[in-house]
Amino acid sequence: MSLRFRRHDEAPPLTASDWDMIGERTIECPHGLLVIQALYSTEQVVDLPVPAGLIRLRVSVRGRLSAEEHLIEYWSVGDEAPSQTLVGPDEFGIRYLSTQ
Repeated sequence: MSLRFRRHDEAPPLTASDWDMIGERTIECPHGLLVIQALYSTEQVVDLPVPAGLIRLRVSVRGRLSAEEHLIEYWSVGDEAPSQTLVGPDEFGIRYLSTQ
């Protein structure tokens, strides 16, 4: 699995052409640290320093059935915004969402 991070000063343009699924959500990070963890494991993947306060995350994924790749983009925001799926969901996302 490949996991990359990109910090932005503002929302980046959406480049969806080669991603299977892209979602966004706003989260509160009061201490300026985001802990990334595998979905089906308690194993910690990485501690990511982020701006303290509200941040917007855009998570892009492709190749879930082969060489899985994730891109997590993030930037500071002043207000919360609804979570949204910008591309997809892909087949994996459909199966996961049906169990929630």
